Amino acid sequence: MSLQASISLGERFDLEAPSPTPGSSKTPHCESEATAMPEPKVIGVFAKSPADCECICEFVRSAGHTPIGFGLSEDLTALLREELRFDLLLARFDADGSRLSDEVEAFRRRVGTDVPLLLMAREAQLRTVATIASAANVDFILLPCNPPEFEARFLRLRHSAFPEAHKEGFRWGYYYFDPSSRKVYMFGEEILLPPVEFDLAYLFFRNPGVIYSRKTLFRKVWGGSQYESGSRTLDVHVARLRKKLELGPHRECELLAVHGVGYQLRTSYPSSDDDESMT
Repeated sequence: MSLQASISLGERFDLEAPSPTPGSSKTPHCESEATAMPEPKVIGVFAKSPADCECICEFVRSAGHTPIGFGLSEDLTALLREELRFDLLLARFDADGSRLSDEVEAFRRRVGTDVPLLLMAREAQLRTVATIASAANVDFILLPCNPPEFEARFLRLRHSAFPEAHKEGFRWGYYYFDPSSRKVYMFGEEILLPPVEFDLAYLFFRNPGVIYSRKTLFRKVWGGSQYESGSRTLDVHVARLRKKLELGPHRECELLAVHGVGYQLRTSYPSSDDDESMT
């Protein structure tokens, strides 16, 4: 990537291009996320500003995928009608509150709801996009972000839209999750979790960095039937997960409360020494 493109990514959207160290063989902590989708995917990029659209397209290229940019939703609709298939739609809206909700709803009516939609949002838009993301095939990524985080969101949306393609177990650092048996292992030893807590842990570890609203968590884990504003059910299960999985900085994973919204699994990559000790 050119210096000019890197400056554009940093200054316009706080998007971080990958910066590999020459000679370094270090890989991301989540092995399956780094290897599960090696082939490039076609991603439709929607942003009203041509400069913003090109900036996001450059970011998508840096993540190893093929972007097709649009400044008008009408142009995107025309291509969809010509049966051009996108693996993901990536969109940036400047509005907030009810206006943002209306714009996203209108956009989805125009392009259809079958293609996964990933919204690029700023912190000021967090409350609104968290609500919007409770819809099927919709998620958001909070700026600033980087290619590995983008890839994790991409995988989460693809797996949600096409669940039959996502039944394999996966490893993240010290943990291994087996969804077929609903078992989780830490350092090779099984950690006993009831089904609800396994589903909750699986959701967070499959989507590190994603901020989930309380309502969305109830819908995804409990089916939405038990959601009540002010309920402590979710908080109790989160507290149990923190204890049973020993979550914290020493495990490079923290399950954090996001005030007024919900929860987020925040992770960091281990040092080289940690990588070697886990083999």
